[in-house]
Amino acid sequence: MNLQINRTYLLLFLLLFSIEALIAIFVPTGFIRYTLGDYLVVILIYCFAKIFIKGHSNIIAISTLIFSFSIEFLQLSGILDKLNQQLCYKINFRQHFSVVRFSSLCIRHFNNSNNRTY
Repeated sequence: MNLQINRTYLLLFLLLFSIEALIAIFVPTGFIRYTLGDYLVVILIYCFAKIFIKGHSNIIAISTLIFSFSIEFLQLSGILDKLNQQLCYKINFRQHFSVVRFSSLCIRHFNNSNNRTY
């Protein structure tokens, strides 16, 4: 894997991070915060990896999917309750399960990457 700074993905990362910050500040609850915010964060993680890693799009997409699934399963299991960390950290871990939107991201990526040549 070649490590380089990809400016396109850097700009996408900064744009998505700004949108996530605005959602966190101005949208306290609801569909946009919980569903759209989670969906954008997966794309944000993918863009962050693509900033530094040239090529290997499928590997990065699968890794992002596995990471996202891991976080969702930890949320589903109530890991913060078990660790008793809710008061120590103000992390917005919601207790819901959303495998479908993470899977759809990877399916879209694989469909797009099969139609292009890198």
